[in-house]
Amino acid sequence: MSGCIGNECYLNIRRSELNRLRQAAAFDRELQTGDNIRGGIFGALGYGIASLFTNDPNTLNAASGLGATVDQVGIGAAAMQQQREARPEFVPPEPPAIAAPPPMVRVFRVEGTPNTRIIIGTTGQVAIEGTQTLFLNFGSRARAERFLNQRLAQGMPGASIRSFVVPQSFLDDLRNAAVPERLARQFPDRPIVVDVTKAPDQYGLKPEQVDELRRVIIQGTGREEQ
Repeated sequence: MSGCIGNECYLNIRRSELNRLRQAAAFDRELQTGDNIRGGIFGALGYGIASLFTNDPNTLNAASGLGATVDQVGIGAAAMQQQREARPEFVPPEPPAIAAPPPMVRVFRVEGTPNTRIIIGTTGQVAIEGTQTLFLNFGSRARAERFLNQRLAQGMPGASIRSFVVPQSFLDDLRNAAVPERLARQFPDRPIVVDVTKAPDQYGLKPEQVDELRRVIIQGTGREEQ
């Protein structure tokens, strides 16, 4: 630099360099402040509020920077919300359906010492003896009680009501296959409908149906009632 000597020349160079750095820093602050203002509403709001109280560029930059930080937090929160909304809604699987137990029906027979066919064990186990036609009452306790009283009045020794449970489907098969008593000789292997005036579902089972009955009895359901 012309016209300077010694330390004076050095100081002039340092001042010039310092001024250049200050100008560059101020320019950077202006750029940063502008980015803050353009970055979102809170950056601009921070700058606007600060400018009401000061013209200091450092303060204006700090205020707009704080607002810009709030803007970025809001942007991040909005992005997270969008991601949550974009995920498919979790729908818990339905529990497996539990099949309802098949319908059942209780079978009654009144018998005593002379005509015992049904043996009831102490744990409700059921056994059927003999091969002759077996007369059974499906579902009518009232009919069984009336018939028991009739047998007791007749003096039958050991008379009782013996009962057990079978699937309803067995009774349905009997209904479909049974014939009236008057047709029993024409259809010797078919179950016969009896006591139609006393109660519904009173049948005489032939050996084939008795064998099927033994297979479908629900063991453990046997009862004997005096």
